[in-house]
Amino acid sequence: MKSRDQRMKATNEVLNNMKIIKLQAWDEKFQKRVEEARSVEKGWASMFIYISGLNLCSLWLAPIAATIATFILRIYLNGDLNPGSVFTAVATFRLLQEPMRLFPQALMSISQALVSVDRLNRFMQSDELQEDAVERVAAGAEVAVCVENGTFKWEADAELTTLRNVDIEIKKGSLVAIVGMVGSGKSTLLASLLGEVPRVAGKVQTESSS
Repeated sequence: MKSRDQRMKATNEVLNNMKIIKLQAWDEKFQKRVEEARSVEKGWASMFIYISGLNLCSLWLAPIAATIATFILRIYLNGDLNPGSVFTAVATFRLLQEPMRLFPQALMSISQALVSVDRLNRFMQSDELQEDAVERVAAGAEVAVCVENGTFKWEADAELTTLRNVDIEIKKGSLVAIVGMVGSGKSTLLASLLGEVPRVAGKVQTESSS
């Protein structure tokens, strides 16, 4: 399921940014990334199917094997096999068949439930947005966005900062484009201006209407 999550994340990134990928000719790179994630998922899926088939076969044969083994042991110990004891033993083993066959499915359901609960816990226990990350100024100011010596990082307890020593001044009505290589921090910079990235140091000011 972790491999499936990684593959779904890579696929969603490709679909959501298809236009940029086509314009930058990154098709092969992202295709390779998705195929690698899919290959890992396929390996785990194959192992899961093989083990599930082995478990299913074993648990379907287990009641029959247990019944035969019980009767052989009874005969070996010089015990008497009468219709009453035989029918009672067979009825008991038949009652145990269904729980034994459903046992693997119960384990799979429990494991999937634990993964889902873990996802919910990570989401519910995630840090809230920093309320004072961005200072809103009154509309009508000449400067629409201002960042002075800004330092930002996604994880509050991370050792390395994501962006540091950021100084930006964008005047109202101006057209600004953020250009850079992949992974250079363009999206993080925009997110920091929106207050979605915790601010460690510096000051961020935006016009209340922007």
